[in-house]
This record gives sequence, C-alpha cells and structure tokens, in this order.
Amino acid sequence: MQTFQLAPRLNFEEIRTFAAVIELGSFSKAADALYRTPAAVSYRINSLEEALGVPLLERTSRGVAPTPAGAWLYDKVAALLIWQSQIPEEIQQIHSGVESKFTHVVNNLLYDSACIAVLLSEIRRMYPYTQLEVIESVFNGVWDALIYQGGSFAVGLPTHHAIDDRFETRPIGEIEWHFVVAPSHPLAKLKALTGQDLLAYPVINIEDSSLQMQKRLPWRMPGQEEVMVPDMATKIRCIAEGVGVGFLPYSSAHPLIEAGRLVEMPLSEKLRSPSPMAIGWPRENLGVIARWMLGLFESRSALIAPLLMPMTKSSSA
Repeated sequence: MQTFQLAPRLNFEEIRTFAAVIELGSFSKAADALYRTPAAVSYRINSLEEALGVPLLERTSRGVAPTPAGAWLYDKVAALLIWQSQIPEEIQQIHSGVESKFTHVVNNLLYDSACIAVLLSEIRRMYPYTQLEVIESVFNGVWDALIYQGGSFAVGLPTHHAIDDRFETRPIGEIEWHFVVAPSHPLAKLKALTGQDLLAYPVINIEDSSLQMQKRLPWRMPGQEEVMVPDMATKIRCIAEGVGVGFLPYSSAHPLIEAGRLVEMPLSEKLRSPSPMAIGWPRENLGVIARWMLGLFESRSALIAPLLMPMTKSSSA
C-alpha cells in the first residue's frame, strides 16, 4: 500500500526572512532590515531548509545566492509577500463597495482601443486592487456577456430596453448604416441600387458572438451569399478589396469614402434601419466603478466620447 507524507507547514516569518536574504544578498543586511540578529536570521533559514529537506542558499565570494530550489521558491514567495502586504488595502477597497473584479463589455461597433486603454488606466489609478477585464462582443453577444459572463457594465447593448429584469438599460443613440462598395466594384457604376441588384454579390458580415443566447442573424438579402469575418477591420478591408459589399457605421465608412477607398451607394429602397444602442448594468449591488462609468455617460464625459462617436450622426445621439 502506498503511503503519503503530509507536506511540512511553512512558517511565514521564515519565508519572509528567506526572501529578505535573497533580495539583500547577505544575512547581515537581512538582519538589519528585519531588526533581527544575524544569528536569528541564520536560524530561520536553517529551520526552513530542514522543513523542506533541501538547501536553499549557498555562500559565494560575493555573498549569498539561491540554489536552483531556492530560486524557484523565491519566485513563489515573492508574489505571496506582495499579496500579503496589499491585503489591508484590498479589504478596505472591497468594504467601500469597489468591485473586486470589473468586467467591461463593449459592442464591436463602438469599440475604440485607445479609449478603452484610457478608461482602464483611470480605473487602475483610482482602484488599484480591482481585477479588470474587457470583452468585445457582437450583436446579442453584448447581452450574453453581461448576463452569463459576469459583465459589470455594458456599452452598446443592441436595444433600448432591457431583455432581462435583472438589468437596467439607458439609450445612448443609434448606429446609422451606409451601404458601401469598392470603387472598382460593378455596383459602383450604377446610380441607385435595389435589393435585387445586391443579390449577385456576397455581403460581408461579422458573426454574433453570443455563446448561450440565440445568435442574431446579420443583415443580408434573402438568398444572398454571405462571407463571415471575425472583426470590423477585416470586414472593411474585404469590402475595399471587392470581396463583397455591405453596410458600415457612419464613423467607419466616412473616412474611407473621403479617402476614395470606398463608395457610398444610394439605395432606391430602405434596406436597413438604424440600430439602437444602450448602456446596461445589473440592478442589484451596483459597484463603485459601474456607478462611475454610468456618471461618465450621463455627463457625456470626454473620457467616453470615442465610444459615442459612431452615433454622432444619429437623431438619437
């Protein structure tokens, strides 16, 4: 029968002493830093080595250096000591209502990497012990991330009204769509397009990122071929290269139209309505960071202006 030996319990003061010796390179300097005698430091190191059954330090001409086992142990305990030193501040932050983890969900149509980086930097400055996560989602994937992936605050919910009573929403505008093609595309030669004109060419779409909710089908004409791509940058490039055609938000289409890389085509019939956008958050236990985010949108702060930019041409904005 195989027997198992319980691992030795490690003494925290011995671990702290060991880390000090590694960081300062000598027993005497560690003793001064810890307000202990060199003999007490040596005793703690010996006790730790005996408990683990391996040598952790070796003396060199330059002082003290870790053995391979000692170097491995130091990597582990250094993170532990940092965490231990931060516990009081973390506890106070949580007690004051600050989220221990904040998950920011953003619709891909509104996503702006520079804006998100600035927001994360500001949150990190104010609440340094909160774990941060950003999820970029497509269509119903925004709701999916908010409901099923622990979302704390969502920007760009594809509706003005909550689909779940556990969450609150607030409209922030609408996405205005523009139908575009490459300048060299056959459709660019026509003066006004009908839905029938589009059927001969594939539409470039991005798949709904929802994992648990029913995926919302992207726009396309019945019977029209579809090319699915993973993100907006790829969609824009595919349209510009003539792979297919499609609708783009004003903020994405306008610069490329001005640069001559895309052509906006007039439609003789309305094929796509504006898409409503909203922010959303859990009704209960709204954290400090989520309330701060809500305040930014209420005041139309410059910090979140890039996220609203795709809707500046909307009548709802």
